[in-house]
Formats: sequence, structure tokens, C-alpha cells
Amino acid sequence: MRMNQRDAGGIWAHNAPPHNTIVAPPSGPCARSDASRLPPRIWSGASAVASLRLGQSTTPFLSVEDGPQDPRQSSVLPRLAEMPDAQPRRPSRPHLVALPPQIEGITDVTMHPALVRESVLRTIDFMSMPTPARYTSWRTLLSEPATCPGLPSLTILAPQLPWVITAHASNISLSVSVADILAAICDALRLCVDERQFEDWVMMTQDGHRPCPRRRRNTGIAYRPGMTRLDLFEGKTKFAGLRASAMGCDIWTLVVG
Repeated sequence: MRMNQRDAGGIWAHNAPPHNTIVAPPSGPCARSDASRLPPRIWSGASAVASLRLGQSTTPFLSVEDGPQDPRQSSVLPRLAEMPDAQPRRPSRPHLVALPPQIEGITDVTMHPALVRESVLRTIDFMSMPTPARYTSWRTLLSEPATCPGLPSLTILAPQLPWVITAHASNISLSVSVADILAAICDALRLCVDERQFEDWVMMTQDGHRPCPRRRRNTGIAYRPGMTRLDLFEGKTKFAGLRASAMGCDIWTLVVG
């Protein structure tokens, strides 16, 4: 039997009847050639998608979707777990590779004082964001560039998470603002966590060792439907600024308290 791979879409196809399609068994002298023309069944590639933005902090892998199969062809394409070269995913802390500067000639920037020192922004608690009235009083501050000189994007590392956060400029000047930084962090931390992502987080905190499903850590945190990334901060949800990293002028570390 012939199997074709389409590299661009990551789609696998082989000869088998689709779901809910009744195919009469071939008969007669042409039975073998007729059988080779059965309608194709689609196998889709899947990738472990990390949140936010490094591109992705997890490694793409191939999986085969469960579904009705022709019992005569159940062994044509083995599941990933049965493949001899298949390896379990071992997520860890994000490993970033230093890239050339986003703007030619700029290898060092200064972060806005409100994002690195004691300021009104230190009153922000990601569990209960400031009221609209508070944002109005901060309007000028929030609209200012986050860095000098300005950059079109910034990558933010959260040591508590196995995913990275990327803040993009939303204004016409193409420079990330203070508001862009805070909005990117808030949006990222409010994303829901599924069981697989929770397991990735536990593996990160245990140096890559795979835990038992739904294992409760010493801190008492256990997976529950609807939990968010903010729940993984173990109560430390107040913004305490950004700290420069050794990875480049456009990669900073989130500090919480």
C-alpha cells in the first residue's frame, strides 16, 4: 500500500474509507485494483503549541487522530507511542538564542523607569487589575515608549512558567509602549491551562522529570479545569518590574512579589 506525505501541511493520507461511508467489498478479477482506489482517510499532524510567543517553546510532534478505521488497515500507520524512535516530550525552561538586534546598531536599551523601579505600577496586582479610573490617571505614563531607543517588540521571560511572553508595538510609531508591556503580560497570565500544559509546568519545576498524572506538588497546587497561568505563580501576583537578561537588549525577565 502506498503512503504519501505532504510536507507543507503536515497531512498524512492512506487508502481507507472515510467516516460514515459504506464501501462495498470488491469482487471479481479486478478486486485488487479496485481496492487500491478506496477513498482516502485523512491523518492530521499536530504540534505542541506554547503560548505565547517564542515561536514556540515546545517541540512539534506527530500524532494520529483517533477515529473509525477500516479493521483491515489498522496497522498501516502505527501510533507515535509505538514508533521505536519516538521520545517523550521533556519541556523545560525556555531556551532562547540571542538574535541580531532588531534595529541595526542598537545593542543596548534603557527600560522606562516605571517598569524597573518603585513606581505607581508596583501597585498592580494581576489578580485584580486597576480600575478604569486608575488607568485614566496613568494615561500619559502608559503611552510612553517602554524602552529608549524604542523597539518594535520585547520578549519577556517569566521564571515561574515554561512559556515566554512577547509584547508587540500597537501604536503607529512601531515602538513598544508601557501599556503594550502590561497588556501582553496580563493577557498571557490569564490564558487557561490544560492538563498537558500543567504537566509541562510540573516537569519544568522538577527539572524535566515526568510526574504521575495530576500529581499534587509540595505546594499543594493540583490541576483543575479552568485554572490559568496566573494560578501557577503560587500567590505571587504583584508586578515588581522587569529585570534585564543576558540574552540581549530585547529580552527581559518579569519580577513578581
